[in-house]
Amino acid sequence: MSDRSTEVTYKFHLPEQKDDVWMVQNADKMYGLLWDIQEKARSRVKYSENQDEVDFAMQIHDLIVEEIDLYEVE
Repeated sequence: MSDRSTEVTYKFHLPEQKDDVWMVQNADKMYGLLWDIQEKARSRVKYSENQDEVDFAMQIHDLIVEEIDLYEVE
């Protein structure tokens, strides 16, 4: 059986792309933060009795869901 893994290499030109390097290096933290925010918003929608809070939480949840599918990551 052959190894079907793939290697990905990103190249950046410093210092011009230092912000891009930072984003790649911190993508896992940003993913985790978005996941936590989405889950907290979902929890507020589900359990809050305050309609303003539910509406605000739903807006935050929708902003994340419309831009990225956090469930796509395995």
